[in-house]
Amino acid sequence: MCVGVLAPACGGSAAGMRPYLTTEEVALLLGRTPKAIRRMVERGQLPYRKLGRRVLFLRAELEEFLEALPGLRPADVRKRWRL
Repeated sequence: MCVGVLAPACGGSAAGMRPYLTTEEVALLLGRTPKAIRRMVERGQLPYRKLGRRVLFLRAELEEFLEALPGLRPADVRKRWRL
């Protein structure tokens, strides 16, 4: 059943991309390990959502967060968005 934040993921978006990312996908995107991403979540260093026990990252929130970081070029990160 599709409810809440994940409802668009059931039918897919117009662009064919899910509106959320998993811990493993964020790790690939940022060039870190999934364990490092989990530690960043525990420290409150990344925006995330919880659905039960699952930790999910809304693509739009994560992109906005990354663009606000000093010293990080958004163009470099966008090259990796094609997961």
